Amino acid sequence: AGRLSPHPFERPTGLATLRTWLLETDADEPANPQGAACALAFLSPAARATLAPLAMAHRSHRVRIESGWALARIGDASGIDVLVALARDARTAWLAIDYLEELGRADSTPPEARDPAFRAMADMCKWLEHPMEFERPPDRIECIDARRVFWPPTGDERAVWLFHYRYEPDAARADAEEGIGMVGSVTFSLSGETALTQTPEHVYGLHCCWELQQAGAPRAPKTRNG
Repeated sequence: AGRLSPHPFERPTGLATLRTWLLETDADEPANPQGAACALAFLSPAARATLAPLAMAHRSHRVRIESGWALARIGDASGIDVLVALARDARTAWLAIDYLEELGRADSTPPEARDPAFRAMADMCKWLEHPMEFERPPDRIECIDARRVFWPPTGDERAVWLFHYRYEPDAARADAEEGIGMVGSVTFSLSGETALTQTPEHVYGLHCCWELQQAGAPRAPKTRNG
């Protein structure tokens, strides 16, 4: 609100703390570097000049996005450049696009990021990044089907997509994890029920049954036949 001058961290020990946080790469504690990146918007130019390069080079896309927002908020064009670059990748696009719109710079959204199929993939990545799911975007994602269908749970015709996603082995998982997610109605992945060996119609059918069950529809099947 502009009522604090200077920023509470605008002192040697505070700036050292922000620097330490921006050097953190532990995915289990993302709040510290993200918060430090947000603080860039409220620090003095001298402090910002030292810390901004660390934020923009951080391996976490969330930290880079926050740094883009912070710099764009104070009129630094490099912040818009950061957000535009991240908006071009469906795995990181949703928040970058949200921030461009929040900043009144929706006109800077890349043309490819306006495509419905791209937005659908970005929506799938947003769902996968949720803390209750994988907490980060997938390493790989591809569209395996797209069509317009009549969708019984909503009672209308709509565009739907199926995406195959994959997470490679890392410190958090010994083996690769992959699955199929659907976008177009309720964005979701029926992990353990869907597989690449199934036809798209089979996968859509499972999602249709699941949505009917979630809505408590009288015609919902008692079980889903995977």
